Amino acid sequence: MLARTLPIPESTRPLVPLYMVVWERDFERRQQHERRRAAAAASMGHDYPYTYPGAQMAV
Repeated sequence: MLARTLPIPESTRPLVPLYMVVWERDFERRQQHERRRAAAAASMGHDYPYTYPGAQMAV
């Protein structure tokens, strides 16, 4: 029997699935990229339609 077909014991499973860790890292990277674009546009005097959850004024 192949090892990859055996069920993973409950005690050795990670608390957070790997796909969630990767998704969260990618999401945070995209948010950081968007913030940097907004900061660069603001430093050049351009308005950039950036908003975030919980913002008081939505664009």
